[in-house]
Amino acid sequence: MDLVLIDYSKGTEGHRSASPDHFCKTYHFLQKMTQSTKTTESVENVVNRDSLQKDLINSIIDGMDLKTMWSVLYDYMDESYDKYSEEELITEVKEYYPELLEGN
Repeated sequence: MDLVLIDYSKGTEGHRSASPDHFCKTYHFLQKMTQSTKTTESVENVVNRDSLQKDLINSIIDGMDLKTMWSVLYDYMDESYDKYSEEELITEVKEYYPELLEGN
């Protein structure tokens, strides 16, 4: 089963297909990127790293449909909140969504 994505670089009429495996690879790539650290050592800069990184991120996001973006964001937030202690999590909920603690 192929998913049809809008390729915004071609306008709203241009479409391209991407397999669900593409999204899995993209997600793992994003995970790897968030875990890696930037090094200050560099071979001769041939490209503007900041510009290249920005373009890469925008290309990855442009290639995702809303459901995939939601899934990646959910997984990212779930992983982030897993690092919170129970007390930190409760403090976060009290500050932003106190209604979630009602009845508990």
